[in-house]
Formats: sequence, C-alpha cells, structure tokens
Amino acid sequence: FLGIPPPGEAASIRIERFWVKALEFRGKSMRVAVIGAGISGIRTCESLLRRGCSVTLLESASGPTQGLSYAPGFLASAWAFHPAFYMKKFSSFRKLPDDSVFIADGVSDRMRNRAFLTGAGQSAANPAFAENLKRFEAFVQASDAGTRKLHAEFGIADGRIDGSLMLLSEAETALMRETFPDRELLSREATLERFPLIDPSLAFAASLLIPEDSTFNATFAAKLLLQRIAEKYGPRFTRRYRAKAQEIIYRGGRAEAVAISGNERIPCDAVVLASAGGALPLISGTGFRAPLTSLTGFTLTLELSDSEALPALTVASPEKGFILSRLDRRLRATGRFFLGSPAEKEKKAECNRLYDAVMGSFENLRSNTVASQFWSGEFLASPDRFPLAGPVPGADNVILNIAHGPFGLAGAGESAEIAAASALGEDPGEFAAFCSPGRFAEK
Repeated sequence: FLGIPPPGEAASIRIERFWVKALEFRGKSMRVAVIGAGISGIRTCESLLRRGCSVTLLESASGPTQGLSYAPGFLASAWAFHPAFYMKKFSSFRKLPDDSVFIADGVSDRMRNRAFLTGAGQSAANPAFAENLKRFEAFVQASDAGTRKLHAEFGIADGRIDGSLMLLSEAETALMRETFPDRELLSREATLERFPLIDPSLAFAASLLIPEDSTFNATFAAKLLLQRIAEKYGPRFTRRYRAKAQEIIYRGGRAEAVAISGNERIPCDAVVLASAGGALPLISGTGFRAPLTSLTGFTLTLELSDSEALPALTVASPEKGFILSRLDRRLRATGRFFLGSPAEKEKKAECNRLYDAVMGSFENLRSNTVASQFWSGEFLASPDRFPLAGPVPGADNVILNIAHGPFGLAGAGESAEIAAASALGEDPGEFAAFCSPGRFAEK
C-alpha cells in the first residue's frame, strides 16, 4: 500500500509477533465499566480482570449485593431449586395457580407481560423444549463448576450453613424421582427423626438432602469474592458506590464513557450492564427489545433469642413456598415470586403468608423470635430461562449480563464468561447463542 516491497521470512515473523503483542496489549489496556455490583456484576469483574482488563465497578447503592442478591436471592444450593425440576413443573404459563412460583397479579398484569407469557408458552410448546432444557442444565452445571473452582482459588467457604434440605410433596417426590432417578430421597419418617426441629405437623412426603459442600450463602460469597479480587488485582480494579449510571456516551457508534451522578464521566472502551433494573433504560436509544418481565420476590428475616432454635440446614419447602437459611443468629426466608409488580394488598398478603408458613414449620420458633423484617425487590426474567449475556444489537461494545430470573446464582459464572469474552472480542463459548440478547428478534 505504501510501495514497500514484501518482507522476507524474518520480517514476517517480526510482524506476526508485533501483532500478537499488540493484541495482548489491547486486552491488558482495555478499560471496562461494569454497572451493577450484584452477583453477576462481581463475577463479570473477575472474568475481565483475569483477562487483563482495567475495570471500574459502578453501583448506585451504598455497597454490593443490595438488590435481589441481598434479600430474596436463593441462599440454598443452586441445585435446591434445580431448573430442570422447577421449569418442568412450571413450564406451562397458561395457568398460574396461587401456589406456583410465578403468580399473575390480574388481567392487567398479564396484559403488561403478554410478550413474556407468549414467549414462555412458545418455549414450553416448542418440540425443542426438552433439548433446550438440557442445554440450560449444562449451562448451570458449567457455571456451578466455574463457581466451585473460583471459590477454591480464593478460599471462599461459608461455615454458617451446613447443607440444604428440600421438603417435597407427594407430587414433587414423584417428579423428583422421574427427573433425577439417581438422587436418594429421605422418607418423611427419616427426615423428622434426623431433623427434630421440623414441626411434625408439617405436610410433606419425602425430602432431598444436599450436602454442606454444595451449599453457601450467595451474598456472603459474593462480598468475600469482591474483597479478594480487589486484593489480587489492586490498581486495575476500582469500585465506585453511590455512583448511579445516568447515560452511556457514544462516539462514532461506540460507547466511550459512562456518565454518572455528579456530572462525572467514566472513560471506557466497553460497558457491561449487569444491573437488571437499570440496564434497559441505558440502552433505550438502541431500539433493543426483548420479551422480558420483572419478578417480584419477598424475604422475611427473623432475629432469634435462642440460637439452638436455628435449624442447621437450609430448608426448602415448595409446598409451603419458602426457602429458609440461617445467618448467624438470624433466619432468612425467601418467599414466592410474583409475575410483574403486585399490588400493595398482594404484597401484604404474601408477607403474612410467608410469616405464617415459616412459623408453622418449626417447633418453638415463634417463642424465640425477637424481631422480624420484610423486604421485597424485583429482577428481570426471560421466557426461555437463559439470561441475556452478550453484545447489544447495534452497539457491539455495550454488553448485557441481565435477566437471570430466579437463577442468578446458578448462571452468574457462565454468563460472566460470555460477557467478558464479548467485551474483548474473544470467542464467547458454546452457550453464547442461547444467551444472545438478539435471539428473540432473530425469530
């Protein structure tokens, strides 16, 4: 092009090495802004830092994991509410009974979430549904393996939880045996004998015991991971709290900065949106659309006077609609999830139901309760279970890592790998097509 003759072999090797070094330098010099300090955002930061990037984590709250990660986030193992088990049970959205995971608020709520419900119905009716479910299981397994490896590397463990116990109705017992025939279940009698704190009047047919090494508190683990990666990566990692992302600044069709509160701009070469509630408004100008909806979750935290009244295990009761975990001298129970935003009367009813369900499930719990507190929050879900992880159509250096639904903990590791690889232009792996933000528009 410049009239220079073709180089010889030695010069070609030098040029090739130059480009290899240039690409390595590009990865190590890339500045990425990650918006959202929940489980997904923290895992994305680790994936980017491991690849050599400089990362700024932006969070509008006063600290990490203050959204659904903090309160209704599942405190049990990712396998306690296993996607294959629950998505098979609740794969039909034509009927939304009061005892299901997803609850419609009314006709108006179903109308607002029509695209989500239609997509969910199509997903369940699709002949490829069973195959996609297997892919989702593989996605969760890959994420779980990555989480275990990362926790081992950083020495993360949670000694406050000794395992998980899922209490099953007769129908759920049959479904569990059909879905996971290799899983050994405890009979009702064996469960009550082994765990005497459970109220014998509680209705269940059998239970699934998940060992200690498969169970941890997601909030505790995420905060500890954040601390460890800050120690490891030092000046390449910056955390900014009370820094609400207000706008993505573009130049030539590519994001070059994030405007935050206080009229400050954070320069960057790529942006990863891991804040479920704030992600979509930031990309509204791209014209991106997806059949997403919010799920509203509820949590009850109990402070107890007698630590002996605390069950040693995380206990999940699908029939009663709660997951209960101990946190030091406290108990935290996650309730059911509502489709969309329930009205105030539905919120109050769910809080009362959750309180009664927990109190009626364990002996002597009511007399040991000192104080109780309720919390609710919303997060996004996609109709086909997979999160949205990958570049926003039309904005290649703006990456999504959102819409995990109730499986944020289960899928955070793998979606973070997809998001980080996408930000650097690397191969995002085998699950990228199923998590692609543009997959709905392509149909």
